Formats: sequence, C-alpha cells, structure tokens
Amino acid sequence: MTLGWVLWMSLASVPVFESSNRARLEVLPAPNQLGALVAGRVVRVELQVGRRVAAGEVLVELDAATRKVDLQRAKDQLSALEPELTSLDREIAAEQTAVTAGDAAGRAAVREQIAKQREADEALAHAEAELARLTKLAEGGAVPTMDVDKAKAELKQRRTAREAMGHAADSLAAAEKERDAGRRARTAELDRQRAGVAGTVAAARSDIARLELEIERHLVRTPVAGVLGSVATLQPGSIVAEGTPIATVVPDGVLQAVAAFGPSSIGRLAPGQSAKLKMDGFPWTRWGTVGAHVTRVANEVRDGSIRVELSLDPGAEIPLAHGMTAAIDVEVERVSPATLVLRSLVNRSAQ
Repeated sequence: MTLGWVLWMSLASVPVFESSNRARLEVLPAPNQLGALVAGRVVRVELQVGRRVAAGEVLVELDAATRKVDLQRAKDQLSALEPELTSLDREIAAEQTAVTAGDAAGRAAVREQIAKQREADEALAHAEAELARLTKLAEGGAVPTMDVDKAKAELKQRRTAREAMGHAADSLAAAEKERDAGRRARTAELDRQRAGVAGTVAAARSDIARLELEIERHLVRTPVAGVLGSVATLQPGSIVAEGTPIATVVPDGVLQAVAAFGPSSIGRLAPGQSAKLKMDGFPWTRWGTVGAHVTRVANEVRDGSIRVELSLDPGAEIPLAHGMTAAIDVEVERVSPATLVLRSLVNRSAQ
C-alpha cells in the first residue's frame, strides 16, 4: 500500500490551473454602440430589445423637416436650371458648327474671288498688249485707226471690270470680318451665360449633397445585421442630445470568452492551453463545463489585470450567448503530486 502511494506521488500527473472569476462571453465582431449624431426631437422609434435588425435599418428618426423643405427647394431649382444648361450647350455647339461652316464658305468665296481677279488681270494685260500692238501697226498704216479705238475701248472695259472685282473683294473681306466679329461676340455671350448657369447648378448640387448628409445624420441606422442587445427608452416627441446612447447591436458572429487574470499569470498563460468555463446561472454539477482553448494573451497589465481571449469548443449543452459570465480554469501544466507537495512546502517556508 505504501509503495503504491509512493509510486503515485512520484509518477502520476495532475493538472495545475490558473483561475479567474471574471470571464465573459463576447461576440466577434464586437457589438456596435449607437448614439445620436445630432441633437433633436424624436419623430419615429423602432427600438425593441431582442429584435433582429438588418444592416442599414433606421432605429430612430429625429426631426429634420426644415432641412427637407430646403432640400426640395434646391432640387426644384436644379430641375429648372439643368434644361437651361442643356439648351445653352446646344446653342454653343450650333454656333461652333456655324463658325466652322462659315469659315469654310468664306475660304471658298475668297478662293473664287482670287481666281476671278487673276482672270481679270490676265485679260487686262492682254488688252494692254493688244492696244500697244495695234497702235504700232496703225502708225505704219498697217491697220485702220478704228481698230485702235476698239482696242482702247476694250482696255477701258477690262480696267473697269478689274476695279469692280477689287471692290467686291474688299466688300467680301469686310463682310467676313464683320461676320467673324459677330460670331465671336455671340459665342462669348453664350459662354458667359453658360458659366453663370453652371455655377448656379454646381451650387444647387452642393446644397443638395449637404442637406442630404444633414438629413441622414438625423437617422440612427444599424451598421450591421444583428440583435438589439440594449435600447434607450424613447418615445416620439422626446428630445435627445448629441451623443445620447440609443442602442447596442449585437452582430451575428462567433462567440469567444474573454477573461481577466492577475499579473502573476503573465508567462504562465499561452495560446493553445485548454480551459474549462463554469457558466454563472448554470451549475457545473448539473450542466457541466464549457471547453475552451486560449487564443491570445495580453502581456501588458491594464486596470490591475491582463486580458486573455479563448475560443469555445463545440458541443456545449448550455445555450451560450453574448454577455454571459463565468469562472474559468486554464490548465497551465501537469506535474506529479510530489512536485505539488514540494511547491507547497517551499511556499510556506517562504512565508
């Protein structure tokens, strides 16, 4: 019998635990705390603890009637200005097309006039040469003076035609210059009108964006889908201040255990160690314990303790939920009973 005890004390192994009475189940991702972004009067409330909500759902609406009126006015102004801006764009495009077409037509007219002037110059030169030739012949009696007179008349006619073409060219150039100036003035006026309307349109759009943002800030929305874990007591007509807590949304996620251990646990706790949770309200003698494994251990003390996070093992009989509390034991090592006795004696002597 004595030999058996000796062997057990020397060869058996028993677990050594680090324990904490401050453990809590938390969901990942973490719950969202919602508050009022602006102060105002409540006009609609959709707050019921335990109600499932969708992402983006409105829980509380604050009065924004004045801003909604301003928003509609800005939208009406924009609706009136946008067709005017489109019309000006069409006019500018048409004017630019006319300028291009007019330039092409003007260049063609100038080319035609230049060609006519060249023909007239050639005819005038020919008439002058013909007159000189006939005059010389008439002096020798080779041709009658009547032919010289005809040549002089022909020359005069050619000069008159050439002068007329010169006046026509000058008139064409003046008309083209005047037309270009009119087109430039018209285009500049249209550009000024468009710039003014475009500025007003931009201001209206800016006002719309600002007012829509302000109206949105009067809505308390759920950022994620989940369950309302806690809600404020509000009724239509209630006045809330900026930052007033409205609700807590517990998202659909994975449960983990978070425990607080004393600073002496630093170095003894490590990821991968197994643990057992004894859930408050569910006696472990009846419900058993919930298995877990250490996933993360803080190495800095905060508020007198270190934070330890644990993943939960599947198969728990207890209906686990966010916010439940528990006591926790983490197995940090296994030693023989003799080693435990020796450590106890050393600790007593140290005291």
